[in-house]
Amino acid sequence: SDPSIFFITGRLIIISLSLMSIYLVYKITEAITKDKKSAILAGFLTATSVVHLSRSITGKHWIPIFLFFAFALFCLTHPNWSLKKRFLLASFVTGLGTGVSTIVIMFSIYIALWFWLHEKKTIKELFTDWTLYKSAIVIAGLSIIPILLYPASLGFVPDTTLRNTKTFFGALSSVFMFPRELIFIEPIIMLLFFTGVFFAIKKKEKFFLSSIIFITLYSIIFYLFFRFEQRFLLPIILFLVIGAGFGIKELGTALSKKTFDLLIYSLILITVIISARLSFLGFVNDSRVHTKNWLIEKSAHNEKVIVYANLMRLPNKKEAVLEQEKIDPKSLRTVDQAEKNIRDEIRREFPFYALNLYTVRNENFYKNIRNYAEKEKYKYLIVSKEDFLDDKEQFEQVKSLTKNASLVANFGNSKRHYSLAKSEIGPTIFPLFKIKEFGPEIEIYKLEF
Repeated sequence: SDPSIFFITGRLIIISLSLMSIYLVYKITEAITKDKKSAILAGFLTATSVVHLSRSITGKHWIPIFLFFAFALFCLTHPNWSLKKRFLLASFVTGLGTGVSTIVIMFSIYIALWFWLHEKKTIKELFTDWTLYKSAIVIAGLSIIPILLYPASLGFVPDTTLRNTKTFFGALSSVFMFPRELIFIEPIIMLLFFTGVFFAIKKKEKFFLSSIIFITLYSIIFYLFFRFEQRFLLPIILFLVIGAGFGIKELGTALSKKTFDLLIYSLILITVIISARLSFLGFVNDSRVHTKNWLIEKSAHNEKVIVYANLMRLPNKKEAVLEQEKIDPKSLRTVDQAEKNIRDEIRREFPFYALNLYTVRNENFYKNIRNYAEKEKYKYLIVSKEDFLDDKEQFEQVKSLTKNASLVANFGNSKRHYSLAKSEIGPTIFPLFKIKEFGPEIEIYKLEF
């Protein structure tokens, strides 16, 4: 059966959750600032955020993580609910969110900070008031359920970096190093957030204090247990856009209406241009998709193709999968096994005769790859322009096929840190206006022996 409906449904769900998260940011900011205009602009900043938008384009779990953070904060800041109800619901949402990702449990830190700073509790009350104990029980109880139902959800444990060398200075510097990237990829949000910080110091606004403490602890925890990757910054965006909303409110008070309108409309224009460019590149699609489409358009799908490119494989015929299995039986993945059993006549997508090498690890095969390709009459080579597996010898062996070959097409960009597939846009936004499409640089050669 055609799996397209599965992926389309997944994308629609992520888009819906993304829109819901924007609305929640609006409601939270309105509750904190008591200003509707600031709340609308905070929602707008979320919708045009590079970090938020890039995760909304792909069907991954990061937008649900952001949504659970936002929903928990919405419960915590609801102006018409009692303290007991707010903390119970925020804890319930946090515990529920751990079923999506264990990262959500870190919001429990903010629940404690809110209880201490915003409910004006003393340090003693933090440990004697039963509110936080009840919250902890709810979060712990709900968090254990996903582990009991699906123990493999702890599969991230081997990826932790606890065994790596950590230093006290590294932990302190992580507070600046981790969020630093946002200054260059979310300049408008950061500018307005720091503007809010400036006014908050004068007005003793506690939201900034609790947010900065949370971001500090969040950064240190990721330094100690994990690593710095851009996708981990998404939960921080929630606190930054709300802080930016407060900054907008205070600017409206400090500046004349004409100056304020000119400033805000200018910032809106900049964010629209950046987000529109990102959306356009997402619409243009990935270099790997363009490569496959080129082969189809040139009727090259009737020829034998060798594929050695970063995270790329072509839909395959049974005979090609069997050939790959002979070269390296361990290289077959679930999709390869499925293609061994599916009949070509019931497939909607025309299969290629492709030797997908991205999982093949047979050293003897690579040493003789040129003779093999000539003997088996392969006509095309699809190869990454850079050594994506960090195996120089193997990469050079594959590149030897390009001797006497003709370069017939190429796609992608040289900016390896600009990829929707890897959930990475950075370290600055400027290359977004230079690259023509996302995805690694891929070259297509017509082989000659």
